[in-house]
Amino acid sequence: MAARRSIVLNDSPESKVDSQPTTLSRILVPIDGSTNSTRALNVACNLAKFSGAELMILNVIPTPGILVEAPVGFGLPPGGISEYYNRQEENAENVVGQAVSVCNEQGIKNVATQITRADKSIVEEIIDSATRKNIDLIVIGTRGLGGFKKLLLGSVSSGVVTHASCDVYVVR
Repeated sequence: MAARRSIVLNDSPESKVDSQPTTLSRILVPIDGSTNSTRALNVACNLAKFSGAELMILNVIPTPGILVEAPVGFGLPPGGISEYYNRQEENAENVVGQAVSVCNEQGIKNVATQITRADKSIVEEIIDSATRKNIDLIVIGTRGLGGFKKLLLGSVSSGVVTHASCDVYVVR
């Protein structure tokens, strides 16, 4: 595991905790529309504003538990997988659009967005996006919309903290 370093948000001596500080240039915030992801978004906006970093907003559409066309009542909408993804993408666009509005209201102009489907797991998609985009910091909420899934799959934030190669800021 990579050693964690302090993050320099400005040039004041108080902000430098160790001899190898990291300057923020790219921040990733995964959002799902939950209260905790909104809190994480607000923290990420503040950090981006303070550091001048680019902010990347990511929404990962989870793979449904049943990967076949299923009859109604098996957890998929009547249209099956394609209808599931259509609904999820529409919801993701709304969530990301609201997040961009929050950023704009706070004066953050350097915002990129990405909506992606989880080919593997949500954790792996977040980590892969962070790696591809050379992210310096991931800001993530402690609990999202997962609910019961958290008991089965483990916490997304915990998985990101465990496996990310960059620093992770967890917001409660």
